[in-house]
Amino acid sequence: IATDAASAVNLKATKTTKVGENDVTSAVAVTINGKLTVEGNKDSKSTLNLSEIMLTVNDAVAVNGILNVNPTDAEIKTLEGEDKVAFTAVKDMNVAGEFTVNTFARTAMKGNLTIAEGATGTFNYATYTKIAQVLNINGKFVRVLSSGNQDSNPAQVWCGDWTEGSKADIPNGLPQK
Repeated sequence: IATDAASAVNLKATKTTKVGENDVTSAVAVTINGKLTVEGNKDSKSTLNLSEIMLTVNDAVAVNGILNVNPTDAEIKTLEGEDKVAFTAVKDMNVAGEFTVNTFARTAMKGNLTIAEGATGTFNYATYTKIAQVLNINGKFVRVLSSGNQDSNPAQVWCGDWTEGSKADIPNGLPQK
């Protein structure tokens, strides 16, 4: 998936159902059986926004541009009420650009997640990410701890293990094992 600097690709998959007299929109599951590569270069990074979707990629994921993962539903729920995983990478995920998990989104990496030198992985407050294997931090790993109010939940990032490269930048603490 590639875009130019003036635009982004927004990936969305929803269905609307009737609940009583109300229409309720919810995300549906979408699977990519092959690889997902978000392309970019030093001058113009392509952006892929996942919004209101439960996307699973069954092969490797390469983020050379920008990948934003948003909550699965149009109506933002509390983290406790959100049981849908917005993005799942079945195999290894390599970030050479920017990867952001936005507030109230859940993600799952069933392989390794590598943040390359010069790249950034940002996990906003009130998010939940599980990395089954190793989180390799060679770039910037950011866990957002608060929205500024006393009720916000810090980003929860769980992993099997982690490594820190010599250029690792970890301003708000490591993930949990």
